Amino acid sequence: SQWKQVTDATYSTLNNVFFLNENVGWIVGSSGTILKTTDGGHTWEKPTAPLPVDASIYSIYFVDENIGYAGGSHDLVLKSVDGGANWSSV
Repeated sequence: SQWKQVTDATYSTLNNVFFLNENVGWIVGSSGTILKTTDGGHTWEKPTAPLPVDASIYSIYFVDENIGYAGGSHDLVLKSVDGGANWSSV
């Protein structure tokens, strides 16, 4: 019902957002940007481990709170099995 601007999350171009429920969600964008929120978008955090690529990411989908996939430029497909803390190329 209301929109609130969130600042200081990233300087990257953001391409897609996916929310698993009202609190847990992810945003993806340019330069390998993946951000996660656990508080409905009030704060956003980067994965704990660096991504294996620096490509633009255009889509993200999580099956549950642990298993997720992200796709990007140059046929990039990433998978996480720990809620987005670590990502590997598929």
